[in-house]
Amino acid sequence: MTTYIPRPRHSGLSNTFFYFFFIAFWLFMLPFWLSGQTPSSSLVWLDNGSLQYAPFAMEGQSNADNIIPDYSHAGYRGGGVALPEVPTVITLSPSGGDDTPLIQAAIDEVEAMSPDANGFRGAVLLRAGCYEVEGQLFIEQSGVVLRGEGQGIYGTVLYANQRTKHNFITIEGRGSGIDRDESSKQEITTPYVPLGAYSFEIEDASGFSVGDTIVVRRTPNQQWIEDTGMEPIGWTPGSYTINHERVITAITANTLTLNVPIVDVMERQYGGGEVYRASVPGRIRQCGVEHLRIESIYDPEDIRDEEHAWIGVALKRVTDSWVKNVTGQYLGFGVVSISSESNFNTIQECAMLDHKSGIRGGRRYSFVINDGMGNLFQRNYSRTGRHTFATGSRVTGPNVFLDCYSAQMCSDSGPHHRWATGTLYDNIRDGEIRVRNRGSSGSGHGWAGNTNMLWNVTSVVGDVWVESPPGGKNWGIGCVGLLQRGDGYWEHWNTAVVPRSLYLQQLQDRLGPAAVAAVTTAEQLAGTIYEVLERWAGEREFGQPAQTKFLIVSEDAHVRGGSDANSNYGSETGLEVQNAGQGNADDRMSFLKFDLTNLSAPLYNVRLRMSVRSIDETPTEDALHLVLDDSWSAETLTYNNQPAVSDLVATAIMPRAGGGNWVEFELTDVVNREIAGDGILSLRLSELTDGADDHVLNSKEDRGFCEDPFLLYDLIPGGNPAVDRCNRTPTSVEDTFVESDGPTPSFKLMPNPASELLWIDPAGLSLSGGVQLVDARGKVIRVLRVDPGAEQIEIAVGDLPAGLYYIRIGRQTQKFVKM
Repeated sequence: MTTYIPRPRHSGLSNTFFYFFFIAFWLFMLPFWLSGQTPSSSLVWLDNGSLQYAPFAMEGQSNADNIIPDYSHAGYRGGGVALPEVPTVITLSPSGGDDTPLIQAAIDEVEAMSPDANGFRGAVLLRAGCYEVEGQLFIEQSGVVLRGEGQGIYGTVLYANQRTKHNFITIEGRGSGIDRDESSKQEITTPYVPLGAYSFEIEDASGFSVGDTIVVRRTPNQQWIEDTGMEPIGWTPGSYTINHERVITAITANTLTLNVPIVDVMERQYGGGEVYRASVPGRIRQCGVEHLRIESIYDPEDIRDEEHAWIGVALKRVTDSWVKNVTGQYLGFGVVSISSESNFNTIQECAMLDHKSGIRGGRRYSFVINDGMGNLFQRNYSRTGRHTFATGSRVTGPNVFLDCYSAQMCSDSGPHHRWATGTLYDNIRDGEIRVRNRGSSGSGHGWAGNTNMLWNVTSVVGDVWVESPPGGKNWGIGCVGLLQRGDGYWEHWNTAVVPRSLYLQQLQDRLGPAAVAAVTTAEQLAGTIYEVLERWAGEREFGQPAQTKFLIVSEDAHVRGGSDANSNYGSETGLEVQNAGQGNADDRMSFLKFDLTNLSAPLYNVRLRMSVRSIDETPTEDALHLVLDDSWSAETLTYNNQPAVSDLVATAIMPRAGGGNWVEFELTDVVNREIAGDGILSLRLSELTDGADDHVLNSKEDRGFCEDPFLLYDLIPGGNPAVDRCNRTPTSVEDTFVESDGPTPSFKLMPNPASELLWIDPAGLSLSGGVQLVDARGKVIRVLRVDPGAEQIEIAVGDLPAGLYYIRIGRQTQKFVKM
């Protein structure tokens, strides 16, 4: 039984009371509605409205001391707290030129304000419109918010125009790493600290106090390396000595009780662990980016072009903060990245669309955690991601991905490499979803994760793969997919379990229904929200229908003449095209079929997109013909039984291959006619010119949905309103520069003037974006990739003409004169 709980429309105290009442009623009644219809896990199940946990032993062990950990500590301020609405203190509109100095100056002004009692300084509001941003934006003090007026194309659109690989918006504190008080070190004396535990004993607790931030440090030995099978790929104990940041909530004798449970077992036979008092100086909090759209510049003619915006919003050394209602488009890596001791942040209702980068290592991580715990990603969407929802090396949880959707994915989601622990993937719709031993992949990824839970996830292509390391455990519970792989812990394959969301039920048990109400939508409480996310697709504010949607090809295949005329190639990953003359051996054509029966006319600006895999240097023009007989099948189609074609409906010149290069055919009238007809569209793709060079496009059978042929269409007329409204295209390559009246630069240049060599003392500035050399006209003429820890940088300037130049590091700029 499914129950929908609408948000009350009236305001005042009764609004909150009745909403909480409905939440509590839903949570209480759910197990009764589902009783006898939906199964439960034997490890964690509902009993009288609350979860019960069964203890279990880890892989290859017999001591049943562990329980599923409480993941509900993930989220803003530890979970269950609504994201705040910070008052606006500065309002801006587009300037008509480079808006970088304007926006950054406003952020700087707010950073200089005194925080209120809640730690907020205020928000910079960017009115709806199109902003040209030639540089980068930085938030470096607590309590500052950058806010737009909508993440859709009619909202606040920020064009990221800098022609280097960079983070577009960075929220970043000062310093690096966790500072441990070495004098406070105490060994953990509990022989086995189990998964899910909140407490353990140490040698002497007299030096600790309630409220202390501590590091619980897992210190594995060589035996652990050998037993997990990681010695052959180069793992060492020192490399896997991992810090888990916690806060002491109680002390009884020498027993410490923590705020967040243990997500990685510490046992004496494998080296045990130790505890230190700790601090994270310079970490900032209560910051946000919200309600805006980031579109990156890129060069469509250069398939290797990755010199453009890489990450939309980067959180570094940030806690109790958020990114909400932000859409990134054409970025190379992802829309939100969390790293550098960043804890208890919420990433909500964000979308990453249409990556522009290669499809290989280090690219297309739409939403990723590279360091930090207690982070919640919920109600997010991605299109063309590679590792869409992922964690990096040695990431410690709990972290949660909840109610997220991936389309046209290129690879798998899950922990990507090297022992990421305590992540919950809760109601994720994706392609392959995996937690496994990756062995020597990527120079020794090994066990990608431990204590990772896949709960009610859905894989629409490929497999769900779960493996458990010796002495550890990973789970696949209620997973739905095409293929089940791995010998990890499985329950109820292809059958969802109750509760629908493990995270939300754990949050209800820990903090009550008000906490659930604070972080959910009514649709989440009613069931899965994949359809809601698909309709939204990051094109408007969440909850509003998307203007642009897509439809993946139903069937495709190519045919070959000559001796192969009776062969079927429906399972091939490429669609081949070559005009060698009727019946000749090299004559090749491709067929596509789309099921339009669930679409309603009229649709607008309908385009067929196909990805070009390989092509000779000579450009070719391809033709699409309508096929009236839709009875053909990709499994049986051959050159000799191919259906006849009808009208020529479109032509297009093939672009160069690779790097996500598409060819588009305009099909608006054809698709609308077919919707009004039998609802099936069949097409044949062939070369117009006899004797032209052959080429290959990606087929539906290619791995993943990332480059399948698909129809892209608008639900409203007018094509792409953003282009018309902003009077520009998203592929402009101009890079101009305006000297900012921002903060006094802290880095040093010497000598100045310079003739042959210029030395830079970065003075502790972040070098992650490189060092830019800019000429007097504002053109970036050189970008230096340097060691992030460099204390001195040498630049050869002898080849430069005499004149005035600038050095730019992050948001700081200094002049120098070339003699």
